[in-house]
Amino acid sequence: MHPRKLFTFFVCSCCISVILVVFGILLICFTHIIYEAILKGNLVLQPGSSAFQVWV
Repeated sequence: MHPRKLFTFFVCSCCISVILVVFGILLICFTHIIYEAILKGNLVLQPGSSAFQVWV
């Protein structure tokens, strides 16, 4: 493999990794906000939803 191609591949890999990490952090924060909203009762849940029967 040519050194320049290898360098470009390395940079792309780093960029993709950073994007995935940022996306993961945002997803965790978003899930936490929804979880807090459920606990406080601000979020209206559909009755019969098996995943949220604990909170209803």
